[in-house]
Order: sequence, then structure tokens, then C-alpha cells
Amino acid sequence: MKNFVAIFGVILAMLAVEGIVIFAHHMQRRLGTMLLGAFGALSIFSISFFAAVVPLVRLTSTLTIPLLSVIFYANILVALLIVYVCDGTNYARRFLSVLLGGYLLAMLLQEIIRVAAPTEAFFAINPLPEQLFQHNWRIYFAAILALLFSFAMVLFLYQVLANQLSSWPRGVRIALVLGVVFLADGFFFTIVAFSGHARFQEFLLSQLLTKSAATLILAPGAAFYITRVLRAQSAPDSERRPVFDVVRRVTEMDREMSSLLTTMVDGLIIYNRDGLITRYNPAAERLLGRTLQGLRLDDPSFRLTLPDGERMPYSDSPLLNALRFKQPVENVELGVRQDNGKLRILSVNTSPIFDSQNRLRGALATFRDITQRKEVDESLAASQDFLSRLIEQAPTGIAVFDRQGMAERFNKVFLNMLGAASSTELMGQLNLFKEKMYIESDLLRYFVKAYKGIAVEIPPKVIDLEKKQIFDLAAYDWSANGNTAAVKVVSHFVYPMYDRDGKVDRVVALINDLTEHTRAEQQRQQIAERYQNMVAHISDFLFSAKVVQSSLQYEFCTAAVEKITGFAEEHFLNDNWFWFTIIDTDDKQRVQEELGRLIRKREIQEGSIEYRIRARGGETRWVQTRFTFLRDAAGEVERLLGAVSDITRSKEAEDALRKTVTRFRSLVDSLNDFVLSVDLEGKITFANQAFNKIFDQRSRTMIGKDLYRYVNGEDREPIIKHMQDLIKTNQPIRQHELRLHKPQGDYLWLRVNAEPLFDDAGTMNSVMVVATDVTESKRVERTMQQQNGALTLLEEVAEKVAARVPEREICEMIGGQIPVILGCD
Repeated sequence: MKNFVAIFGVILAMLAVEGIVIFAHHMQRRLGTMLLGAFGALSIFSISFFAAVVPLVRLTSTLTIPLLSVIFYANILVALLIVYVCDGTNYARRFLSVLLGGYLLAMLLQEIIRVAAPTEAFFAINPLPEQLFQHNWRIYFAAILALLFSFAMVLFLYQVLANQLSSWPRGVRIALVLGVVFLADGFFFTIVAFSGHARFQEFLLSQLLTKSAATLILAPGAAFYITRVLRAQSAPDSERRPVFDVVRRVTEMDREMSSLLTTMVDGLIIYNRDGLITRYNPAAERLLGRTLQGLRLDDPSFRLTLPDGERMPYSDSPLLNALRFKQPVENVELGVRQDNGKLRILSVNTSPIFDSQNRLRGALATFRDITQRKEVDESLAASQDFLSRLIEQAPTGIAVFDRQGMAERFNKVFLNMLGAASSTELMGQLNLFKEKMYIESDLLRYFVKAYKGIAVEIPPKVIDLEKKQIFDLAAYDWSANGNTAAVKVVSHFVYPMYDRDGKVDRVVALINDLTEHTRAEQQRQQIAERYQNMVAHISDFLFSAKVVQSSLQYEFCTAAVEKITGFAEEHFLNDNWFWFTIIDTDDKQRVQEELGRLIRKREIQEGSIEYRIRARGGETRWVQTRFTFLRDAAGEVERLLGAVSDITRSKEAEDALRKTVTRFRSLVDSLNDFVLSVDLEGKITFANQAFNKIFDQRSRTMIGKDLYRYVNGEDREPIIKHMQDLIKTNQPIRQHELRLHKPQGDYLWLRVNAEPLFDDAGTMNSVMVVATDVTESKRVERTMQQQNGALTLLEEVAEKVAARVPEREICEMIGGQIPVILGCD
């Protein structure tokens, strides 16, 4: 029961002190006094000076309540939060300075008492308890650090929660900030003051529990009061303004001014020096696209943009710069992103507000919507830029002349036509009525007509920039004057421009550079002449034909057709089917089928057909027609180009070569020797019948196989080395013997000769191998060697017997020579 009464008393004391704090803040805002600062300093002084003599409330053996800390210090943190949220950072810093002054005053007074304590007179007159002037420097240091830490936490947490949890009720956010600051302050103070103390855990538990209880007790009242103050500050129609707002000591706004602000088209806001918006008109909310009640300029949701939509740095904000530099900022353009995503462009003017003592109290900012003006300006600038680029980048030379004939505007093409490197060479210099080049030619009279209001198209003229003369194109002698870069061929179209009164104000000349076209036409004529000469000497018959309803309609053919067919070109131009009538009867159907196949396959662009024709004299001739197909977007042939060559002699040469090859192959196949050709890697490219019969294979079966795989293992490396030497040195292989495996398991002895073969360019591309079967000769040679060995053995045995050599030695000698005689390995 006693604990309950004690706790209830502490709660009442906390609420009473909180009421005093709120009342002091309310009175200082109305009267302009420092009541809250004085109360805070007195509280801090009491906590630091009398903390040692004020008893603690012990609830349990491990839980005590420090009365001064819970009742006064907790409310000091409440006051700190109220001052920061309601009056801004500057006043919060002032309040913190007053609190720190209270700490220092208490420490100084205790130090004075401690120095004077040993004197008897002091104790006789002032019998104070010794605890009153004893102090712990560590606890003082911890208290000061905790207060600074709490101040930083208030600033940081309120901004974080205001930005991240802006949808939460303001009272909930304030209570949450107060609770976190209470717990962080108690934890920090205990760590610094009592770390390492024997009762550290008890002190930490007491701090955390008491600060949690203080949050529940004090947070509702603080949140309620702060919410009401902020609502009163941001009310546009409030009759009384607090003294710490932007306009000091202004307590009333007359209705005429309020009506004026309400009807203003431009937006207007007033904010204090902490950036808190204290007054605004409806136009400001409409232009800025959000509610401005209780808003700060450093609120992330209020962040403005540059005119191009990029985020504006706080350092560039004209609203904050008016406070930072205390100077007006005029005609600054910024952007505001609307709900539909579009960017609204505003023109901002700001001006700082000073009190009667020239102290900064805030600033005033006006906003004007210039979005449409910017759009019009940008559209006009874009149109002007487009026209400038259109004139400058036009492929036609453009020049504008004023009433006096002076060129006032022209593009690069016009400069190039006159051989000028830059506009400075002509600007203010070129005058139609003074330029010798125009006066001496008939070009000036056309411009005179344009000044009279007649649009004129001038025939092509030749301008010789070196001679500064203008000639008619038809009368210009290219061979006499040369064809250099200084000569330009141009055509003019000149028309008048009228002012608002209908009078000719300017003359515009459109000049086309025909130089390249004229030179190209001359080159075309020269090429046509050379082409005609070239075609006259080409033996092939060239033609072009349209494809009309599955038939060829000849458009062009050269005179060479008469040399090939004996018929004049008129026969083919006048009769689309005449060419098919002279195709040999045996080839006609094949030609039609192949040509139809080439036309139908859309991916084919070129093709050729060889066939026979009947010439006018009745003889048969072989021709080759090469086609180039010109197809439309759908892949259908619109036109084909062709070249017909007489290949009769080539065909006759092919027949003769074919017969020669056939005779050569028959001759080679009739040989008993093996005749092969192998590539440089040893692959068989040709083999005669004699070689194929060994393997019971046909000639095509052996093509591509490796010759070395059939060579006996002991003989393979030597023949490969010989072949490599042949490839390197072009030296033939002569009388090289090797063994060739047969499919039956035995082998043949071959005597090989090899010669290199070369292509038309003189590069070795294969090797001709001729191999003779010497197996029988090898067998006879071996038999003779065995017989000679037997005779030699008999002679040796006879000599041994005559010398009376033991029989055992003779038998061993005979046994060692028998395998050699019999040919066994």
C-alpha cells in the first residue's frame, strides 16, 4: 500500500511539472518571455545541486526511483521536444544553452561551498549536510553528455519519423519520439556514469523502467499540446500570431489583407527563419500541388525541381537562400511535379523579413505559374530554331536580300557556291546592285523583276569564281575554260517577300547547285560513247528483256548476235519468240524447264544454261547464256539481263580432252604395275585397276583412303620420310622397296617410283606413284640365299670332320644354321 501511494504521488508530481512546462511555454509564446528557459535552468540546477540530499523511492530491493530525475529531468526532455517542434532549431539550441548554463552554475556553486566548507564560521552559521556540496565529476560529465545526446536524438528522430511515417497521426509520432529519447537518454547516462560500478545492472534497470513509465505518463500531454500549437500556427485565418513566428509581434491580420491574399493569382507563403511555413494563400497550395499546413521547407516531400525536372539541391533553393544570404532572390525558375506527372514551371521571388532591430525573422516568397509562357517561349524558340536549322541544313542554297540588295541572311550551301569560307566574308559585303559579277551578267535583271513582285525561275548559269564572271550554260566552253572546282553551275528561283502593308520587303533566292549533275551528265555521255565502242568489240551477245506474261520482250541487244547466230538483231527485237525457234530441237525443252526453274526460285539472282542452236547457215553451235534476274519486292522477275557466248570451240576442246582422258585411263588400267595419285597428306585420289584388284575394291571405294595404312609397319616411316623430302625438294623417289599388306594377311614386295604433280600455277598439289610387284623376285632371291647357305654349311661341316672336331660341336653348329637355311626368322 505504501508503494502504491509513493508511485501515485510521483505520477502526480510528474504531471504537475509537465503542466508547469506547458504553461511556461504557452506564456512565453504569448508574452515573449523566457519562462520555459528559466524553469528549465532552475530544474537542472535543482537536479545537480540537491540530487545528493533528496531521498530515493525504493520499491523493491533492486528497484529505486530517483525523484528529481523522473519528475524534473524527464520534463526537461519534454520541454526540449516542445521547443524544437513548435519554435524551431534555433530556439531549441537556445533552450539547450540555458540548460547547460544551469548545470555549470550548480557545479560552480558546489565548488565554492566545497572550498569554504573547512572553515568553522561557515559551519557555525550554515550547518548544511555534507552531501550538499559533494559532487561526482563523472556523473556531471555523464549528465551533460546525456543532455547533448538527447538533443541530437530529438532533432534526428523527429525529422526521420516526419519523413518516413508522414501518414501516421502527429500525436503518435511525437509520443514515439519521446519514448525513444527517454530510453536512449537513460541507457546512455547509465553507461557513461556507472559503467563498471557494482550496482550497474540495478541502476540500468531502474533507468529503463522509470523512463518507460515516464513515456506512458508524459507523452500524451506533450503530444496533445504540440499538436494544438502546430495547428494554431498553420491556421491561415488565425487572429493571433506567436512572437517566435516569421513576423515578430504581428498579432493581427486585417480582413482586407486576408481577402487580398485569397484572391491573388500568384501564390504567397511566409515562413520563419527555421523554414516553417506559417502563412500561405490558396493559390500557393494550388501552384505547389500540396497542403502547406505545418510544412517545413526542408521536408523531402516539399523538395522542388529544376525547370528540366531534375531534383534541386537544397543549396540552390531560392527559398532557403533568402534566409541563408539575407538577400532578395528574384525571377528564379523552378519546377513542381504535379499529380498527373506533368511539370509545372514557377517563377519565384523571395525577400527576407526583418524586425525593427534588423534581425532576420523569416522570409516571404511569391510564386507565379509561367508554364504556359514557357511552353509558348519554348515553342517559339523551337520554331525559330527549326527554321534556322531548316535554312542552314537545306540542300539548296538560300539567300535573303533586303530592299537595298544587301544580303542579310544565307546558309552554308550558298557560301560554298560562292567559294566563301565563312559568313563574315559576305555579311555586309554582298550587294546585288554593286557586285560586278551580277551587274555584268543578265542575272541582275531577274532580281529586278523579283523586286517588282514577280517570281522568276532563272535558267542554269555557270559561275567562274576565279574570273568573277557568270555565263550561260549553253554558251560556256568547258574545254577552253577548264573543269575546275572554281566553276559552279547553278539555277535560281527568285521570289519576293511582302511586309504587312503589301509592299515588297525582301527578295529570297533559292539556288540549286547543278555542278555535280552537269559534270555527271558530261561523264554519262562520255561513258555512253565508250560503252558503245566497247560493245562493238565484245564478241558476246548482250541483251535485256522484260518478263511479260511468261514471255520475254526484248528491249535491247548488241550487234554481236549476228556474229553468233547469223541473224540480225531486228529479228529478236521484233519477235519475242524468235530466239527459241533457233534452239536445237533436242535441247529446247530442257532450256525452257531450266529457265522456268531459275525464274520461279525467288532466291536465285543469277544463273546460266548451255545448249545448242541452229545458225542461219544450218551449222550447230554451242552457246552459254548467263542470266541476271531483276526482281520486284515480291520476288517476281521484272527484267532479266543476259550475255550469250559462243562456246562451240570450248565444247570441241572438252570432247577432245574427254577422249584423251578416256584413252589415258584405259592405258593406265591395262598396266600390270600399280599407278596411283595421292595428295600431300597421303590420301589416295586415283588408283588403277591393278591396284584395286589387290583389295577387291572398285576405284571409287579406294578414293580418300590413307595409302600409308596399307604399308608394312617397318617400312612405313621410311616411305613417309621419302614423301616428305619429295614435297620439300621436288625430287622424285626412285627404286624404293617396301611391303604392302593384302586383305588376306600376306604382303607384296613393291618397288616404288614417285613423281610430283603441279597445277597450272606451278604449285605442287599431288604425287604420282608407280609401284612394281617384285614379290616373286624377292622369293627367288631368298631361295637362292637359302641354297647358298646350305652349301656353305656342308663345306664347314666337311672341314670340321677333317679336323676331327667333336661331334657335339658339329651338331650345335648345324642346329644354329638350320633356321637360317630354312628362311625362319
